[in-house]
Amino acid sequence: MERLWTWGRPATVREVVDDINTVRPVAYTTVMTVTNILHTKGWLLRAKQGRAWLYTPVRSREAYAAALMEDGLGASKDRPAALVHFVENMTDDEVTALREALRSVDRKSVDRDDGRRKAEGRPAEGRQAPDRQTEGRQAPDRQTEGRQAPDRQTENRQAPDRQTENRQTENRETGT
Repeated sequence: MERLWTWGRPATVREVVDDINTVRPVAYTTVMTVTNILHTKGWLLRAKQGRAWLYTPVRSREAYAAALMEDGLGASKDRPAALVHFVENMTDDEVTALREALRSVDRKSVDRDDGRRKAEGRPAEGRQAPDRQTEGRQAPDRQTEGRQAPDRQTENRQAPDRQTENRQTENRETGT
């Protein structure tokens, strides 16, 4: 995928193999197997050129990365908390880019809604993006929420004298 994205054009398995072999050895059959799997999964398109197949990525590198992020969020039972953790690890530049992306998506949403209204003969509404802070949708403050990591050494453990007492009781009941 990396080579196809970098080249920005359809390529044969032979071209990919030859390029990889400049860095490390790889068998033609290995690359052929991987491209077939990617084609079957819908990540690559292929078109016949003579006796060879030309492979083209279905999605851009960025769309692929977004799909991976979506998969990661889907693995969480608490998507908002997962997003908070994700954003906490972002650089200032990445946070700025995220804010711009959110504004852009909101503008597109407004444009789509205005287009529908116009098609229906209704006037377009001038909406503004909601201010998330005034709506109370701020990222939770972990310290004030009282969510501290559990103390693994003391959590769900009994004091040693209780453990000894329980073992003695079990021994008496089982006759050991």
